[in-house]
Amino acid sequence: MNQDLRNICALTLVLFGGMLGATPLSKAPPNVIEPMNISAPITPRAQHAALLGVALAGERMVAVGERGIVLFSDDKGVSWQQSQVPVGVTLTVVRFADALHGWAAGHNGILLKTIDAGATWTRVLDGNDVIALYQQQAKVLGEKEDNEQAQRATRQAAQLASDGPDKPWLDMNIDANGELWLVGAYGLALHSRDGKLWEPWSAHLDNPNDLHLYAIKTQGNEIVIAGEQGLLLRSMDDGATFQRLNSPYKGSFFVLELHDGEIVVAGLRGYAFRSVDHGGHFEPVILSAPVSVTASLRLQTGDVVLADQAGTLYRLAGDRLLKLDASAGSSPSAFVESADGTLVSVGRLGPSNISATLRP
Repeated sequence: MNQDLRNICALTLVLFGGMLGATPLSKAPPNVIEPMNISAPITPRAQHAALLGVALAGERMVAVGERGIVLFSDDKGVSWQQSQVPVGVTLTVVRFADALHGWAAGHNGILLKTIDAGATWTRVLDGNDVIALYQQQAKVLGEKEDNEQAQRATRQAAQLASDGPDKPWLDMNIDANGELWLVGAYGLALHSRDGKLWEPWSAHLDNPNDLHLYAIKTQGNEIVIAGEQGLLLRSMDDGATFQRLNSPYKGSFFVLELHDGEIVVAGLRGYAFRSVDHGGHFEPVILSAPVSVTASLRLQTGDVVLADQAGTLYRLAGDRLLKLDASAGSSPSAFVESADGTLVSVGRLGPSNISATLRP
């Protein structure tokens, strides 16, 4: 592994609670109960747990993190309650389709669903299900024809079966029609039109080296994925085909924002870029320090907020960048904005309310 990949793995350990190196995660001894088979611990210190994702469920804020901890707040982040969760694995991302129905995903291929705004959760998928889905796809493609896509699906299925159910999901997207996308480590990707039937999508991506996929965003028929070693993939036909964009950087992109043809990506060592033509050309966004960008959010105003690993905040309005006199907390990993503009970040030490200096 070169030094850039070592830096990527170290940063991922901070953000996602598990090392994503060049080799699969080691399997637990036979007498150890896997975290995906035990419930998340109920603890009075849950509010201080490392949190990695946060989203709105109507007016409620819902955050997810280490050991399967899920918190929700009905007072804009002032106080938090812990949810009942059937798994104890680290959860990395949470998204809601509406005020009640949402999804959370994380390590060991876990995907959870809620129908009560995050108060309780049920398991939908785990790593064993992911392996079975990839094996089924490889079988179907192999029976149809022996092409590059079929060969890749067969290779991925065999590798997953050999490694075991250990791979983490790193991002998720739900569109207005309830269509879901999951992306994760080692190039894993799943797609579902209804949240019930799932199909592996890795073989559709121009990612022959199975680079980690850190972020995905959709708008209309456009889908953009950002990942390891500067990987940028774009679809303009609702995911039927993906093309690799000419990347402006060879380091990893951890965050991605997409809106009306504008793409903002940022990541390792504070490198950030903006495109206004669907990724045809990128211009650099110069941050004040070479610190990796780990969180982003498009505000209701249309501006994009970026945070680096030190908690430094920036607001990007068009091509104008402003460093803000506020902090996103320790190792921020995600933001959420309430209807009245209240902004909350989550990170290594739990949730943080951010100063109103973010207002234009």
